[in-house]
Amino acid sequence: MFGKNNVGLFLFEDLVYKPKFFACKLSKFLGIDSEHTQLALKNKHENQSISHRYNMYRMLSRKKLLPNINSNKSKKIIPDYRRESILNFLKNGKRKEYMISPLMQIKINKYFGKSNDKLQKKYGLDLSDYNYPVSS
Repeated sequence: MFGKNNVGLFLFEDLVYKPKFFACKLSKFLGIDSEHTQLALKNKHENQSISHRYNMYRMLSRKKLLPNINSNKSKKIIPDYRRESILNFLKNGKRKEYMISPLMQIKINKYFGKSNDKLQKKYGLDLSDYNYPVSS
């Protein structure tokens, strides 16, 4: 629809692990200065993960099993300094680690392997660098 030359394929993992390479590739595609792109991307973490305990707290407060300490009702009962210390405690906990079972890994590999293999061949990528499932 747009033409092959008007579509860019960029890997999130390149942004994370090879930011300079990513910025240069993106800049070349867009026809802009790579130094400006590198500066714009440097140390940007817009969607940081949250702690496991804060995630659990949010889940429980949505189910009305715990009070929402950000609600107007709670703001009248809990002083600001106490509410902030509670939120800091919840937010600064350990991040949740997720494990994929071997059976689920097989299903993922089977489901995505062929299409990732096609992407690799069509665009000259090496997805094995980032452990993408591929069929070959």
